[in-house]
Amino acid sequence: MIDASVYQMLRGLIVVIVPLQSMILLGKKQYKHHFLGIALIVAGVFLVSYIHVVSSKRTRRDSSLFGIILLILGQFFLGLMIVTEEKILASYHLDPFKVVGTEGMWGLCAFFTFLPIAQLYKCGGWNATGFA
Repeated sequence: MIDASVYQMLRGLIVVIVPLQSMILLGKKQYKHHFLGIALIVAGVFLVSYIHVVSSKRTRRDSSLFGIILLILGQFFLGLMIVTEEKILASYHLDPFKVVGTEGMWGLCAFFTFLPIAQLYKCGGWNATGFA
């Protein structure tokens, strides 16, 4: 619903959401320079979003706005996941390499499990006008 460049810029909003949720949910302290950075990021994201919605054609404007809202909502839930993970893992002493390796192994197991299933699903092909 939005262009890839706008999507990438709006993904930067996670840098704003996680510190704010950390303050609220974990009681972490943020300093003035953190708030300055957050304000600059919010201004940039707002500017990119506003320009995208205004420059969209009238027929695409509603879907662009809806896409931006969905992306921000998704970033909010991703922030909750990151803060929850930080809360849970803070009580354990874990080797970072072991954590990353374990995460990679679980991803590899999931990939090898679901790839054969996905190969069985047939969908339309691609042509010059899009998906058939």
